[in-house]
Amino acid sequence: MTTPLEDRIKASLNQSVDTLDAETRQRLHAIRRVALNQPSTAFKWRSWLPAASIAFCSVIAMFVILPYHQQVTNVPLDQTAMLELLDNPEDLDTLSDPDFYMWVDELNVQNNQDTGEHHAV
Repeated sequence: MTTPLEDRIKASLNQSVDTLDAETRQRLHAIRRVALNQPSTAFKWRSWLPAASIAFCSVIAMFVILPYHQQVTNVPLDQTAMLELLDNPEDLDTLSDPDFYMWVDELNVQNNQDTGEHHAV
């Protein structure tokens, strides 16, 4: 349902379109043809979309994987020695020996010098 005002506006606009002179109609048709013959810029943008998506996913994967990889590689190498001590109950008295901790610290210092990393014991 349209109001009488809307009906009068539509009628006025339709009448003004019908009464256009020939020169104005030709200019409007020429402008329309030029606009329709323009190459689409959306196609150029869409052609880069898959490459941009792959690059974005690669960057996100690097942020996700690299911190995990660094955590795994920063595990001290002397943990296997500690597990071997816990596996053998007769060697548990070694854990109370201060010389043992000096030895572990020396291993850490040697490993850090070899790898260039620094860990606190």
